[in-house]
Amino acid sequence: MNRTDRYRAAIEAVNREVSVLIGHPAAAGTRVPRHRLRLRVTTSRGSMFTVNVGHGGVCTEQMRVFPVGTRVEGHISLDGREAAFSGRVAWTLAGDPRLGQLGRMGMRFDRVGPELAQGLANRADRMEPQAAAC
Repeated sequence: MNRTDRYRAAIEAVNREVSVLIGHPAAAGTRVPRHRLRLRVTTSRGSMFTVNVGHGGVCTEQMRVFPVGTRVEGHISLDGREAAFSGRVAWTLAGDPRLGQLGRMGMRFDRVGPELAQGLANRADRMEPQAAAC
């Protein structure tokens, strides 16, 4: 195992421990159904894109991830509309800008606007299920 792999493994181990502490569903061995869907997310801290979407939250990709526990409010662009949401960062995996590797971040929804809930419900039959973690 090279240095980068050891570093990545250490980060993933810490993220798993944090997930257990904050009660992330994946840490308990449960799986929340997710669907691969690329949508633009805009917050006061910047823009990013989703990797997958589920009823409980989203996984996003961006250069810099927010700290675990950060409160996030923003909008998700869906079918030409801006759908409001709020939530918290549940877990992160830092990227490596030197390698052009994006970081990933899981956000658990506290509140979603009706536009988002309805838009996702309308697309549910067309979305590709994703069994693997973000």
